[in-house]
Amino acid sequence: MSRKYVRKTSEEEQKHYVHRAEPPGFVRSVKSTATNAKASVAESVAIAVMLGLFALFFLGTARLFVAPQASGYRIAFVAVPTGQPMHYKVIETWVFGNTTIAEVELPPGTEPQSAFVPQSMWVYLAPWSMGNVSSSPYATWYASDQYLTVMRYNPMWNGSGLTVAVIDTGIDYLMPNFAPGKHLILLVSVLYKNSTNGEPIVWNLQQNDNLSALYHFDFKLFQQYGHWAFLDTAGHGTAISSIIAAQPGYGVVQGLAPGANLIMIKAFFGNGTSTLPYVLTALQWVYNNSEKYNIRVLSLSWGAVMPPNNPLNYAVEQVESKGVIVVASAGNFGNIPGDVAYPAASPGVVAVSGIDCYTGQVAYFSSIGPTYQFWGIKPQFTSCAVNVPVLFPPYVSFTGEVYDPYDHNVTALSGTSFSGPAVAGVLADWLEYYHFYHGTWPTEAQLLTLVENNAQHLSYPNDVTGYGIPLAPP
Repeated sequence: MSRKYVRKTSEEEQKHYVHRAEPPGFVRSVKSTATNAKASVAESVAIAVMLGLFALFFLGTARLFVAPQASGYRIAFVAVPTGQPMHYKVIETWVFGNTTIAEVELPPGTEPQSAFVPQSMWVYLAPWSMGNVSSSPYATWYASDQYLTVMRYNPMWNGSGLTVAVIDTGIDYLMPNFAPGKHLILLVSVLYKNSTNGEPIVWNLQQNDNLSALYHFDFKLFQQYGHWAFLDTAGHGTAISSIIAAQPGYGVVQGLAPGANLIMIKAFFGNGTSTLPYVLTALQWVYNNSEKYNIRVLSLSWGAVMPPNNPLNYAVEQVESKGVIVVASAGNFGNIPGDVAYPAASPGVVAVSGIDCYTGQVAYFSSIGPTYQFWGIKPQFTSCAVNVPVLFPPYVSFTGEVYDPYDHNVTALSGTSFSGPAVAGVLADWLEYYHFYHGTWPTEAQLLTLVENNAQHLSYPNDVTGYGIPLAPP
């Protein structure tokens, strides 16, 4: 069955107008009475990012990545103490407290220590084909929510009282499964920026849950600039979000933390690609707003193979310093020791590998540890990553798609992209559990010790499945 976009919205009074911003660069701006934005859609160098496939090549451990420009100048990223002067032309900066990450232009022949530039790479969505899902052991993949069973979900603990943020391709906010305005509380897009303060645009669904107006605004941006600000046209972000926060009562798929607030930060385009500047802007938004929205968990189902002295690593460390538990998918490079990607490879991040919960075997595509730097056990946990039922936008399709015969909003997907948010959802439940009994939020060490002691340990080495499958609070 071919999926086509059939949803319509009534015309409303035009409240938004768009105009081009002044130079420099290829910058566009949007103004409205409620949402102001400007978009920078032409970035210099693409980051090595991964969604489903993590289809990247290893960049090695060099401290300088060169991206020659026509003028002989190169673009690089450096991390310096905030306030320290830089001796290069600065293109853009991201401030994380005492650390500033800067995109700079290097003159020809200049190779400063700790400067780096990721090379351009492509990513692909949900590429893993597991054969005929109508045959055993996958014949009944659509019959139940696999995560609820395997991770022993207890509805007494559902992530209430905290917020989970996701950086991904957006979300299908038209689906009632996410309870827009009640649990899906905020949409953020770094593809467009506020024309007055340069911040990413935000649509607060708790204050304005008019989905028709939201869609109308989003569609106008798409018409003029070719990119949806919030709507998920890749499907990946919707699938990730469903594992975390899909509400009960709307079919088989239910999230592991349906009581949590959900914030979707769109930093990827419809083809599943992004750039390092967009990702850094998304992480900076989390850093700046974690206390305001009580963000306790950040779920990242993408990554890059980089040396440890990379700006992504520095940015994630700063987000963690705000008390946010960062969970990242390990990657889909295969069972090759040491191929865990960043940010999962970062020392403070909870890395998640994937297993086939139908057979009990490690998924053949799952990346495994140890990390190059031997920073403790990596991955720390694992969960189902093969033919898992997830929500998927009805207007998105891909070659080989298999969907629930009774609910065409449900699709079977595979990859560590989907085991990561499952662990994020269970961690949200444990945070609620700890806060209920102690009246305070746990440190990451306290939380992980609690979860490790209640995990289902598997008969694989720690560097393959970590401490096992984290089970929900009893």
